[in-house]
Amino acid sequence: SPNRHETLVETINFEIYGGNYEQARQIGEDCAKKYPDFNACYWYLGLSQVYLAKDEASLQEGKANMEKAQSMGYSQLSQYSLTQLAFLYIAKGNYKELEWVYERLTEDSPYNPRYFAGLAMVYKKNGKLEQSTNALKELLRIQLDEREIEHGWTETEETLKLLIENILGVKESNPDYHLSLYKLYLEMANEEKDPVKSRLYKQKAEEEYNLSKQ
Repeated sequence: SPNRHETLVETINFEIYGGNYEQARQIGEDCAKKYPDFNACYWYLGLSQVYLAKDEASLQEGKANMEKAQSMGYSQLSQYSLTQLAFLYIAKGNYKELEWVYERLTEDSPYNPRYFAGLAMVYKKNGKLEQSTNALKELLRIQLDEREIEHGWTETEETLKLLIENILGVKESNPDYHLSLYKLYLEMANEEKDPVKSRLYKQKAEEEYNLSKQ
Protein backbone atom coordinates (compact mmCIF):
# COMPACT_ATOMS: atom_id res chain seq x y z
CA SER A 1 0.00 0.00 0.00
CA PRO A 2 1.40 3.46 -0.92
CA ASN A 3 0.34 4.81 2.50
CA ARG A 4 2.67 2.51 4.42
CA HIS A 5 4.69 4.58 6.90
CA GLU A 6 8.04 3.74 5.31
CA THR A 7 6.82 4.91 1.91
CA LEU A 8 5.49 8.14 3.40
CA VAL A 9 8.80 8.87 5.12
CA GLU A 10 10.72 8.20 1.90
CA THR A 11 8.35 10.57 0.07
CA ILE A 12 8.86 13.31 2.70
CA ASN A 13 12.63 12.91 2.44
CA PHE A 14 12.40 13.15 -1.35
CA GLU A 15 10.27 16.32 -1.11
CA ILE A 16 12.72 17.93 1.36
CA TYR A 17 15.63 17.04 -0.90
CA GLY A 18 13.76 18.67 -3.79
CA GLY A 19 13.06 21.81 -1.74
CA ASN A 20 9.29 21.18 -1.62
CA TYR A 21 9.01 21.86 2.09
CA GLU A 22 5.29 22.64 2.25
CA GLN A 23 4.49 19.37 0.46
CA ALA A 24 6.84 17.57 2.87
CA ARG A 25 5.08 19.14 5.87
CA GLN A 26 1.63 18.05 4.64
CA ILE A 27 2.80 14.46 4.08
CA GLY A 28 4.50 14.55 7.50
CA GLU A 29 1.26 15.56 9.20
CA ASP A 30 -0.60 12.83 7.33
CA CYS A 31 2.05 10.31 8.40
CA ALA A 32 1.87 11.33 12.10
CA LYS A 33 -1.96 11.12 12.06
CA LYS A 34 -2.06 7.69 10.40
CA TYR A 35 0.93 6.20 12.25
CA PRO A 36 1.17 8.02 15.61
CA ASP A 37 3.57 5.38 16.99
CA PHE A 38 6.07 5.63 14.12
CA ASN A 39 8.86 7.95 15.27
CA ALA A 40 10.22 8.85 11.80
CA CYS A 41 6.91 10.59 10.95
CA TYR A 42 7.57 13.17 13.68
CA TRP A 43 11.22 13.56 12.71
CA TYR A 44 10.50 14.44 9.09
CA LEU A 45 7.44 16.51 9.98
CA GLY A 46 9.63 18.52 12.37
CA LEU A 47 12.43 18.81 9.84
CA SER A 48 10.09 20.21 7.18
CA GLN A 49 8.58 22.64 9.74
CA VAL A 50 12.07 23.92 10.61
CA TYR A 51 12.88 24.44 6.94
CA LEU A 52 9.63 26.41 6.55
CA ALA A 53 9.84 28.34 9.86
CA LYS A 54 9.33 32.09 9.51
CA ASP A 55 9.05 32.85 13.23
CA GLU A 56 10.15 31.51 16.61
CA ALA A 57 6.84 29.74 17.35
CA SER A 58 6.87 27.65 14.17
CA LEU A 59 10.56 26.91 14.66
CA GLN A 60 9.90 25.63 18.20
CA GLU A 61 6.98 23.51 16.92
CA GLY A 62 9.31 21.83 14.42
CA LYS A 63 12.00 21.25 17.03
CA ALA A 64 9.41 19.81 19.45
CA ASN A 65 8.36 17.22 16.84
CA MET A 66 11.99 16.28 16.17
CA GLU A 67 12.66 15.91 19.91
CA LYS A 68 9.49 13.83 20.24
CA ALA A 69 10.82 11.49 17.53
CA GLN A 70 14.10 11.16 19.40
CA SER A 71 12.33 10.46 22.70
CA MET A 72 10.46 7.68 20.83
CA GLY A 73 13.79 6.11 19.89
CA TYR A 74 14.54 7.81 16.58
CA SER A 75 18.31 8.20 16.68
CA GLN A 76 20.09 5.97 14.20
CA LEU A 77 18.94 7.72 11.06
CA SER A 78 18.67 11.12 12.70
CA GLN A 79 22.41 11.70 12.44
CA TYR A 80 22.04 12.10 8.68
CA SER A 81 19.06 14.39 9.16
CA LEU A 82 20.76 16.46 11.87
CA THR A 83 23.78 16.91 9.61
CA GLN A 84 21.36 18.06 6.89
CA LEU A 85 19.93 20.54 9.37
CA ALA A 86 23.41 21.71 10.39
CA PHE A 87 24.19 22.58 6.76
CA LEU A 88 20.94 24.56 6.57
CA TYR A 89 21.74 26.62 9.68
CA ILE A 90 25.37 27.17 8.62
CA ALA A 91 24.11 28.50 5.26
CA LYS A 92 21.63 30.80 7.06
CA GLY A 93 24.22 31.84 9.67
CA ASN A 94 21.73 30.83 12.37
CA TYR A 95 24.18 29.95 15.18
CA LYS A 96 21.51 29.88 17.87
CA GLU A 97 19.76 26.92 16.21
CA LEU A 98 23.06 25.41 15.08
CA GLU A 99 23.97 25.13 18.77
CA TRP A 100 20.90 22.93 19.34
CA VAL A 101 21.85 20.73 16.36
CA TYR A 102 25.43 20.18 17.55
CA GLU A 103 24.24 19.44 21.10
CA ARG A 104 22.02 16.69 19.66
CA LEU A 105 24.83 15.38 17.43
CA THR A 106 27.26 15.13 20.36
CA GLU A 107 24.59 13.37 22.45
CA ASP A 108 23.98 10.85 19.67
CA SER A 109 27.69 10.40 18.82
CA PRO A 110 29.66 11.13 21.99
CA TYR A 111 32.89 9.82 20.42
CA ASN A 112 32.90 11.94 17.27
CA PRO A 113 35.62 14.60 17.67
CA ARG A 114 34.37 16.69 14.74
CA TYR A 115 30.97 17.24 16.35
CA PHE A 116 32.62 18.53 19.54
CA ALA A 117 34.78 20.83 17.40
CA GLY A 118 31.61 22.17 15.75
CA LEU A 119 29.93 22.59 19.13
CA ALA A 120 32.95 24.45 20.56
CA MET A 121 32.98 26.84 17.57
CA VAL A 122 29.23 27.48 17.77
CA TYR A 123 29.35 28.12 21.54
CA LYS A 124 32.17 30.60 20.93
CA LYS A 125 30.13 32.38 18.21
CA ASN A 126 27.24 32.59 20.68
CA GLY A 127 29.45 34.06 23.43
CA LYS A 128 29.30 30.94 25.63
CA LEU A 129 33.03 30.75 26.31
CA GLU A 130 32.93 28.32 29.24
CA GLN A 131 30.82 25.83 27.27
CA SER A 132 33.13 26.32 24.28
CA THR A 133 36.14 25.43 26.45
CA ASN A 134 34.37 22.33 27.82
CA ALA A 135 33.54 21.13 24.29
CA LEU A 136 37.16 21.65 23.24
CA LYS A 137 38.32 19.61 26.27
CA GLU A 138 35.99 16.80 25.21
CA LEU A 139 37.50 16.93 21.71
CA LEU A 140 41.01 16.63 23.23
CA ARG A 141 39.91 13.74 25.48
CA ILE A 142 38.58 11.82 22.46
CA GLN A 143 41.83 12.44 20.58
CA LEU A 144 43.86 10.87 23.42
CA ASP A 145 41.51 7.96 24.11
CA GLU A 146 43.22 4.62 23.39
CA ARG A 147 40.02 2.98 22.14
CA GLU A 148 39.34 5.88 19.74
CA ILE A 149 42.91 5.74 18.41
CA GLU A 150 42.69 1.94 18.03
CA HIS A 151 39.48 2.22 15.99
CA GLY A 152 40.84 5.06 13.86
CA TRP A 153 38.09 7.44 15.02
CA THR A 154 40.38 10.35 15.88
CA GLU A 155 41.25 13.28 13.63
CA THR A 156 44.62 13.61 11.91
CA GLU A 157 47.15 15.97 13.53
CA GLU A 158 46.71 18.45 10.67
CA THR A 159 42.89 18.49 10.93
CA LEU A 160 43.07 18.74 14.72
CA LYS A 161 45.43 21.72 14.44
CA LEU A 162 43.02 23.51 12.06
CA LEU A 163 40.04 22.80 14.33
CA ILE A 164 41.88 24.09 17.42
CA GLU A 165 43.09 27.19 15.54
CA ASN A 166 39.47 27.97 14.59
CA ILE A 167 38.19 27.43 18.12
CA LEU A 168 40.96 29.39 19.87
CA GLY A 169 41.15 32.04 17.16
CA VAL A 170 44.98 31.90 17.07
CA LYS A 171 47.46 30.23 14.71
CA GLU A 172 49.73 27.41 15.88
CA SER A 173 52.73 29.69 15.27
CA ASN A 174 51.45 32.00 18.04
CA PRO A 175 52.78 31.05 21.55
CA ASP A 176 49.24 31.68 22.89
CA TYR A 177 48.07 28.60 20.95
CA HIS A 178 50.34 26.30 22.98
CA LEU A 179 49.79 28.21 26.24
CA SER A 180 46.02 27.85 25.85
CA LEU A 181 46.39 24.09 25.27
CA TYR A 182 48.80 23.85 28.23
CA LYS A 183 46.12 25.37 30.52
CA LEU A 184 43.40 23.13 29.07
CA TYR A 185 45.42 19.92 29.54
CA LEU A 186 46.26 20.94 33.13
CA GLU A 187 42.56 21.51 33.88
CA MET A 188 41.74 18.14 32.28
CA ALA A 189 44.41 16.44 34.44
CA ASN A 190 42.95 17.98 37.61
CA GLU A 191 39.38 17.04 36.63
CA GLU A 192 40.26 13.45 35.65
CA LYS A 193 39.60 10.65 38.19
CA ASP A 194 41.50 7.99 36.24
CA PRO A 195 45.18 8.34 37.31
CA VAL A 196 46.50 6.94 34.02
CA LYS A 197 44.56 9.49 31.96
CA SER A 198 45.45 12.26 34.41
CA ARG A 199 49.17 11.51 33.95
CA LEU A 200 48.71 11.52 30.17
CA TYR A 201 47.04 14.96 30.27
CA LYS A 202 49.85 16.31 32.51
CA GLN A 203 52.38 14.98 30.00
CA LYS A 204 50.51 16.74 27.15
CA ALA A 205 50.41 19.96 29.24
CA GLU A 206 54.18 19.79 29.65
CA GLU A 207 54.66 19.27 25.89
CA GLU A 208 52.51 22.28 25.09
CA TYR A 209 54.29 24.42 27.69
CA ASN A 210 57.67 23.56 26.15
CA LEU A 211 56.34 24.35 22.65
CA SER A 212 55.13 27.77 23.86
CA LYS A 213 58.72 28.60 24.88
CA GLN A 214 60.25 27.79 21.49
